[in-house]
Amino acid sequence: MNSNLNYYIYEELILNKLFNEGSYLSTILEQIAFSLYTNRDNKNYIEYVELSNIIQNYNENYPGFYMKVDKLVNNQFLKEIHPMTYKFQSDYMYYYFIGNCILKSIPPEERHNTINNIFKNLYTSVNYNIALFLAYKLNFEYDILPLLKRYSNKEANMLPLISFAINVLNDYSTEIKSKVIYETLELIFDTTSKVIGKNEEFINEMADTLAASIRNEAIEDIFHCYCKEHHCDFVERVRLNYNTNSTHLTTSFDYKQLFMQVNNKPQWISLCPEESIHVEFLVFTKNLEAAFKAVKNSTLPQDVIDYLTEDGTFEGVLTRGGFSIYSNPYFEDTEIEGLSFKEVLGEYNEDFLKIIAPFVPPDFYIEIETKDNLLYRWKFDGSTCKKIYQKIVWE
Repeated sequence: MNSNLNYYIYEELILNKLFNEGSYLSTILEQIAFSLYTNRDNKNYIEYVELSNIIQNYNENYPGFYMKVDKLVNNQFLKEIHPMTYKFQSDYMYYYFIGNCILKSIPPEERHNTINNIFKNLYTSVNYNIALFLAYKLNFEYDILPLLKRYSNKEANMLPLISFAINVLNDYSTEIKSKVIYETLELIFDTTSKVIGKNEEFINEMADTLAASIRNEAIEDIFHCYCKEHHCDFVERVRLNYNTNSTHLTTSFDYKQLFMQVNNKPQWISLCPEESIHVEFLVFTKNLEAAFKAVKNSTLPQDVIDYLTEDGTFEGVLTRGGFSIYSNPYFEDTEIEGLSFKEVLGEYNEDFLKIIAPFVPPDFYIEIETKDNLLYRWKFDGSTCKKIYQKIVWE
């Protein structure tokens, strides 16, 4: 979500779905979303038992109320992604109901701590998107800008914070005082100066990106005033790039490549990977050494191999390859179990899975749902791994 207009559209779509259902349905969805956010390590799916408990708790507080899980599915608020496992129909619903719950339903002290935690960890996708929803409801000058200033020194937060600040300025500048826009620009440039280092190519790219991101007349004049008062080399580059950039009205701020440069991340690392919704994955202990050697001696590019094998264990390989894993520490011969998976290896993800496939028992799989609601699996057959898509059968 990148604009004020998007919020109006999303809210209208949701309110239309809630029409004639009363506030109770909104309250339940807020509780479901917030429960997911706080109890599931930012995973966006929920099991039937937990979902039923939330509804039952509401039923107990309001005896005249009765509802089943099916109603949330039939009204297209939730969808069943796996037997007895659910997620919100759309990501914007998930973010919207989390934001509403934070602002409407939780006690003041908890609300304060939760909002602080969101801006403290703005670099995670879920927090970034919730923050954009909160930006619509909160006062930028008194609520949001102090939080941006407080957490701008956190290294992982710096570039996402710059992106967030620019998006909000472009979207809400007519509602923000001129002096506050000026302070926000100052924060953006101060934060930028901490991350650009001495990399000339990166400095030029950042200057061009910032210039291209100023696409609102309300902040253009204030930006030029800022430039007149600050004659440092970097600000001057931004000003010159802005004056010569004919596409600045349509270019949005993309910090992915900049983030990787600042943090020395390989270009092939995916910062927005597809994530599993279900994993059936095992590697037996007896296979660990052979599996590690297979990765070490594979045809992957050497920088990918070095990245995967850096700590010298296959457990480390799996972790760097995108798996969250578990093994019982009380048994020496226990298997390594995959709990979740992210396609962090980007273009090398498929090759990696094929390399480790001979060490995974057949018929295991990783199930993933794309942002466009397409389902596919990485299916292991004992020798290789194939990507298969869900088949649609017309009745």
